[in-house]
Amino acid sequence: MALVLRSGADVPAMERAGLETTPDGRRLSAVQLRAHAAASYELRLSILVDGDWRPRTVAARIEGAGEARALALTGDGAGTWTAGEEPLVALYGAVDVSAAWTPLGLTPAIRRLDLSVGETGELVVVEIPFPGRDLARVRYRLHRLDPDHYELTTGEGRHVLQVADDGLVTSWPGRWERVLHEA
Repeated sequence: MALVLRSGADVPAMERAGLETTPDGRRLSAVQLRAHAAASYELRLSILVDGDWRPRTVAARIEGAGEARALALTGDGAGTWTAGEEPLVALYGAVDVSAAWTPLGLTPAIRRLDLSVGETGELVVVEIPFPGRDLARVRYRLHRLDPDHYELTTGEGRHVLQVADDGLVTSWPGRWERVLHEA
């Protein structure tokens, strides 16, 4: 199991994220403790991906400020998502998943795209918000700068990410700083 421990650079937070192989693919998981709006939160994310690094099941749980909420999504790996039996038509075409509070969701896309240095890949992503509640379908762009760095372009701007060989984001300057990485 590969693990990374990150500390928040822009908010008081600590996160432990991991990647492990399962019989059907891989499981990515993150647990984060963070302060937001004078309250403490525990945020959890779990993503099961198939052998081609396409997210198939996603579970998120947010607890804090006297509330708890959970989300469970199932994807077909080609851009169709459901919550329980209900199809999520507004998310159609989104293959990847990203949670606003953690870079964990970028790992499957980084591994699946397998970009060479200088190459760029386009992503359509289901974005799970925090503190908001509404899922969104958004576009990201990943550009591989060198063997260890990617430029991520989102609606919020451009960000340079440091990525380990296993695909885990180890640092995101201004947001997340690496404390420890275990391959």
